[in-house]
Amino acid sequence: MKQCMSIPGPQSVLQQVLDCCSARSSCVVERCMQPGQPFAGLSARLRAIVALLGDVVHTRLALLAAEIDALVSASLRALLAGLAALTLAAIALLSALAAMLMAVPESFRAHSAAIAALVPAVIAIGLFRWVARLSRVSAFSASLDELRRDLSELRDAPLSSGSRAAGTAADQHSSDRR
Repeated sequence: MKQCMSIPGPQSVLQQVLDCCSARSSCVVERCMQPGQPFAGLSARLRAIVALLGDVVHTRLALLAAEIDALVSASLRALLAGLAALTLAAIALLSALAAMLMAVPESFRAHSAAIAALVPAVIAIGLFRWVARLSRVSAFSASLDELRRDLSELRDAPLSSGSRAAGTAADQHSSDRR
């Protein structure tokens, strides 16, 4: 059975969850479907399927929890970065405007005050763009990718001989309706 290793980093946490859960799922199937041992019957196969289904659901929920945790921490970092940037920009802006207005001769103070009014607008636009770029995280992308892979594997999985006829009849029935 594949052992779980502790690797630091947010991306490796998701991979670690997937590796541990998929290793456990494959062990359940291997235990019930060993080539040297005869099957105990339909009940053993059903138990193996239910165990595999339970492991798949457990894997998806663990991945979803890890993604929610990563999204919350990324959102908090973006919020704190935006707040710090706004605070520092406001302090710097006030200092720069005061220094500029004191350095300009009185005859040009009206023009310099108008220019100084544009500076906060430009800074605000830049900060809003930066915070928007930080907060652009695709939510649950890893979970959605895993579900797509699961669906494609289920569609491409070979059917057993008993259910192949039923699958062929269902495919024929669905193609007749088109």
